[in-house]
Amino acid sequence: THALVLTYHKTGTVLSRRLQEELESVCGLARTAWPAAPGLPYGLGQYGTPGPAPAGGRPPPCDTRRLCLDQYLEAAAAGGTLDAQAHNTHIAEPAFTARDFRQPKNSTFVRWLRRYLRPARARPLVHMIREPFALVISYYLHHRAGQERDRNPRYAHAWEVLQRAPPREGVQHVAKLALDGQLQLMAYNHRMLSERPDVLTMRMDSREDFDSRMRRFAAATGVGSACTRPGSPLLSAFARHDVARWTLQQRVANEHVNDAAREASEPWRNKTHLMAALEGSPRVAHRLRAIGAQLGYAYPGGVLAERR
Repeated sequence: THALVLTYHKTGTVLSRRLQEELESVCGLARTAWPAAPGLPYGLGQYGTPGPAPAGGRPPPCDTRRLCLDQYLEAAAAGGTLDAQAHNTHIAEPAFTARDFRQPKNSTFVRWLRRYLRPARARPLVHMIREPFALVISYYLHHRAGQERDRNPRYAHAWEVLQRAPPREGVQHVAKLALDGQLQLMAYNHRMLSERPDVLTMRMDSREDFDSRMRRFAAATGVGSACTRPGSPLLSAFARHDVARWTLQQRVANEHVNDAAREASEPWRNKTHLMAALEGSPRVAHRLRAIGAQLGYAYPGGVLAERR
């Protein structure tokens, strides 16, 4: 089984990686090695330990027209080195590429995604989405705190900008980046994918209970029902990643969680004030609601009504 989890920045990439690790360790699934290749475009990668090149050959070259994962799967299948019994969950987070985000219909990533989902070679896909206001606030908090600045020059620059800007201006700046960037691609992909029976749309902010969502995630990535029954070791492992089950100490220790203690000690983390700042820019708020409506969120009277 080969499944793809499509995420965006601040839309479940880290959680998906943790769930993938649990799928492989708890269920004892075999895994086909995917060769590491330099210069992976668009942030596409398979998390975990990279394996060797296919037996008797070199890793297929990457270029800007076709993504490495697609090339590898085709080359390995043609060469008979792709284990049909292996379980592979590949995670793709499109990186910041202006053409992909501002012209999604003609982007390299969307063209590749269409090829991935062609009926003759369809493979399961999980599409992670998030309500736009929540995404923007999470994006701001993450980079205002300096997360990822050591590994990515773009994020180092974002941290410097947000350090200098007051929270109101900072979160509005991030909103414009997201609106001109990943939110455009997310909305376009949602329109393309939401009606497909082989695609599971997962909302980061769904009201559905965590265990039910995790059972659907595992099933969508090809895991058998025996491994996803209630009370199974896999669901128990998944539960470790449910923030609602964490202790106060666990939440405080995790920089991805903006708990009440952090909000009290660092006022720029106050989500109520950040939400008011977004609402304080009518153009930004209107655009965020428009994207949210495309993703299936409702805003009667301008207020988010539900997270389905």
